Amino acid sequence: MEKDDRVGIVEKYLNELLPDNWDELSMADRQYYFNKEFDANYVPDKAFGPAIYQREEVCPMEIWVECFNKDKADFDKTESNAISLIMTQIPGWEKTGKSKVMDPYSKQRYYTRKK
Repeated sequence: MEKDDRVGIVEKYLNELLPDNWDELSMADRQYYFNKEFDANYVPDKAFGPAIYQREEVCPMEIWVECFNKDKADFDKTESNAISLIMTQIPGWEKTGKSKVMDPYSKQRYYTRKK
């Protein structure tokens, strides 16, 4: 299997510690958190708390929006499949085969960090 060039980017994203108020942040603020160097003029709605929280779950749409800095409206089945393939190449994560509400992304299939 050919390795996607984005595997390292996604792995870094998954290992980045998150602010303790992560669940309260808007989609735009989350996107900015990982892409600060690209938008010096953006002002987050909320200040970021201390980075102490390790991500335990992730859905492909989160990766698309937050890690790749893309618009949610541009996420489609092709992108979902590509991100799912990337996730198979990252050790320590497994597909659950289930769906759940992943705010602010609505109901999504997701991956969990292996314990």
